[in-house]
Amino acid sequence: MRRPGQWIALVRLGLVAVAIVDVSVTDFAHGYRAWAWFVVGFFGASALCSAWVARLELSRASRLRARVAAIVLDGISVVGFIAVFSYQPSQPYRALYLLPILEAALRFGLVGGFLGAVTWVSSSVSLMCSGPAFRCGRRSSASW
Repeated sequence: MRRPGQWIALVRLGLVAVAIVDVSVTDFAHGYRAWAWFVVGFFGASALCSAWVARLELSRASRLRARVAAIVLDGISVVGFIAVFSYQPSQPYRALYLLPILEAALRFGLVGGFLGAVTWVSSSVSLMCSGPAFRCGRRSSASW
């Protein structure tokens, strides 16, 4: 019987294959294709690393750190995928925003889901407020 972490690692590896196909068949706007492949490579590397760590026998504290690191890496990948598909006017990839919250809830229960949501939303708001969508305190037309 596999542990939950090993199943999640297999799902991640399957999603890498989906991401490769998606990026391969998408007609990107100028300048986005290279970044898309960079994000796929980052996601693939983090998925392989997570799969390797899931197979190790770790102490309770090390397992906790590995789970948190995997969720953070998935969150970084989600931000990357949302960014590389942001040129699309009604991109369906914005729903990926919920995956790190869901993953935190699955791994750490209600408390993990709540802390994941608070952390994810607050970090996203701070990124959006400091990013190119805001200039001189006013939102530009190219917003989230």
